[in-house]
Amino acid sequence: PRTQKYEGDLFNKTPSETHLIEKKRELIWEPSLKALNPKFGLSFTSDTARKHRLVNKVCTMFGFEPQYKIVDLGIQLQEDIVIVHHGKIVAAFVAFPSGWNPAEAQGKTLQQLHEPVADGEVLRLANNRLTELMCGSYCYHRWVWTLTTNKYLSAHPAYNSSLTESPKKIEDLWWRTEHQITFPIEKGTTSGFLIDVNVTPFTFLSETQQDTIRESINSMSDAVLQYKKLSDIKQLIRR
Repeated sequence: PRTQKYEGDLFNKTPSETHLIEKKRELIWEPSLKALNPKFGLSFTSDTARKHRLVNKVCTMFGFEPQYKIVDLGIQLQEDIVIVHHGKIVAAFVAFPSGWNPAEAQGKTLQQLHEPVADGEVLRLANNRLTELMCGSYCYHRWVWTLTTNKYLSAHPAYNSSLTESPKKIEDLWWRTEHQITFPIEKGTTSGFLIDVNVTPFTFLSETQQDTIRESINSMSDAVLQYKKLSDIKQLIRR
């Protein structure tokens, strides 16, 4: 996916009721899941973020009442939110992660966050430049997608067994998209990015859209297919 300059709204001004309800549901489940797996988590606000009042600054930018915990900000948004300070992730509320555990992102750079990505050398090498751009003068965005058997907004690896299920028919497939938008908070030091996740039944897409997805999957390397769990799906949708 290409990263491009973005000049639209940072977040949905009329957030989806489905997203807001699902976020609250994820938060209700979080304590029970953390009791079973202490590494499980959807959010954190580091000492650095509190010291520099970074969540509060984002609230002011977005026109919300001041908050100091990122969950209190994020629960008002359709999008998930991450804050990066001096190149490291210092706060996050990601209710709908795509196969990664947000609690383990604290203190990591974007390069470290993308280490598991297959064939992602170009992306990892570009992360330092991307980090500089994120806290520059402009906003940027990109779209990423996959096909999955998981119909839920959350794809947290701790409890989404459907991530590893093999589809039996095309009707089992869902098109999962992420619209990622970066924005500067403090020029030269601090930025944030928003992740808007949506899922749509593959059969709801037009024939042209389905064919475009087929062509893209057919062009992927075996490593990418394995990383994105698309090997069986590739066989299923082949014409």
